[in-house]
Amino acid sequence: MRILKLIRDNYYDKNSSISINPLTLKFSDKEIEKSYHTEQLESNTLIIVVGIIFTTIIFIAFAFTDQLVFPDRYLEAFEIRGYGILIIILSSLLLYMSHSEQSVEIAGFMVSLTIGVTVISIITFGIDNKNGFIYLSSVNIVLAGILTIYGAVNYKVAFVICMFMILLSFYAVVNQIDHTPLLIFIMQFISTIFIVGSGSYVISLLRRKFFLEQLFNKRLLEKVHSLNRELKEESITDPLTKLYNRRHFNNIFSTHLNSAIRKSKFISFIMIDVDNFKKYNDHYGHIQGDSVLIEVSKVLNSFTNKNTSSFRLGGEEFAILYVDSDFNSSLKLSEDILNRIRDKRIEHILNENFGIITVSMGLITIRPKGEDRCTDKIVSEADELLYKAKNSGRNRFNYKYIE
Repeated sequence: MRILKLIRDNYYDKNSSISINPLTLKFSDKEIEKSYHTEQLESNTLIIVVGIIFTTIIFIAFAFTDQLVFPDRYLEAFEIRGYGILIIILSSLLLYMSHSEQSVEIAGFMVSLTIGVTVISIITFGIDNKNGFIYLSSVNIVLAGILTIYGAVNYKVAFVICMFMILLSFYAVVNQIDHTPLLIFIMQFISTIFIVGSGSYVISLLRRKFFLEQLFNKRLLEKVHSLNRELKEESITDPLTKLYNRRHFNNIFSTHLNSAIRKSKFISFIMIDVDNFKKYNDHYGHIQGDSVLIEVSKVLNSFTNKNTSSFRLGGEEFAILYVDSDFNSSLKLSEDILNRIRDKRIEHILNENFGIITVSMGLITIRPKGEDRCTDKIVSEADELLYKAKNSGRNRFNYKYIE
């Protein structure tokens, strides 16, 4: 239910808090706008690189066909395309030397503008003949492709380039107004430009919407994973002491046992019980009793590491699972726990002979060699050792080693 609520709440958040300005195509959230540019850098670079390669191939191909269509002005056309190739090479060097958002923008601008100016420059060559007109009309298709590629990166700059080329086109018409084919070509050219501008806008808008959708899904997935981790922690953690609960103890005991078998190490189980805790609760109250349990858990938790796990089994009963290569270390651990709790000097006037909070413990250490040993049996044996310690005067531990 909590996950469903999270999805529902984030759905409304998705549809209300973040918007895209239809004119500038920018996100309302500045951090998301910055994140968009950062994440799109690689894809934008790839788009411009593809555009540069495509442009270079087209320029070289058209350089050969220029000679067939404009034999009398071939060298002039070749010179114009040569300048275009030079600018494209400079754009490539810019991308290679400075892999940044600004260099991608500039390179795309240079390539797109070069194509447009080249087209405008060459449309006056041989426009009077039928073959030249058909040839130059096909250039519109190439121009549309290149500008659409760049428009996907920055539609606003692409639009500026389109308007610039439209002005150049009108200039060509004014200077050659008697050339009807040229006027037809210019109108066709302008139509292509507006189609490209619209296409670039739509592509840019769709890219941003797709990014926003991905961002929403990513954040939602992160929250779901975080909630799952919290739910898992809650399911294995005692809410009062924040130690592992009995359920988790039952689940991981076999894991610790198998680890000890693989590594040929000892595994120790310590059962811990607060002495005369019922009397403490009756005399000091349950709130103070909970405080005692929390203090005891802090002591146990201070010994927790990759080899040691602490648990609250229920009530005033605690436990520790300990894996080590030295049997004597478990004896020292038990002694340290006794001393640490006693040193807290928590008043308990009904704990005879001591007057402070103490604990009794039962320690059982085994060196498993592959045989199955029942968890319940180990717990039962440790419990017997615990009550022997209580019957022997409390504030102590009894231990047993099983080979």
